[in-house]
Amino acid sequence: MLPVRVLQSCAGGMCSSPLTAWSRLPELFNDVLEGGRWSEAPAVPPVDVRQEGDTWTIQAEVPGMSRDDVNITVEDNVLTISGKREEEIIRDDEVCYAYERTFGNFSRAIALPEDVDANKVKAELKNGVLSVTVPKSPEIRPKKVEVKIS
Repeated sequence: MLPVRVLQSCAGGMCSSPLTAWSRLPELFNDVLEGGRWSEAPAVPPVDVRQEGDTWTIQAEVPGMSRDDVNITVEDNVLTISGKREEEIIRDDEVCYAYERTFGNFSRAIALPEDVDANKVKAELKNGVLSVTVPKSPEIRPKKVEVKIS
């Protein structure tokens, strides 16, 4: 994960040359190990999106979160999973050697096809995995037309 963030920092104009990036490497490692700026990055949950028959299933990893920590909305065929992961307080008598888990507000938007029924979206949270099922709208589903013999 760190190399990606180093490249993002360089792409943002913080690095003028590859040598500058290498000279900042010890500082970047110290930031990570001391719970610096990386620990405050928003935690965007990874998702899987699948279609099975007439239903779309979106699964998002939200470990350690309760259903009250997560919000799900569907508007204009966009499913949004958002919430807040609270920061764990480090006590004064603790020594923290690594602080990699992220905290703060997060939001993940997934564009849905136009043929879904937003009124029948269901969500379940189990073992840190949020599963959202979105069915196709019944009026848009293909209908089989029976051919009669005359």
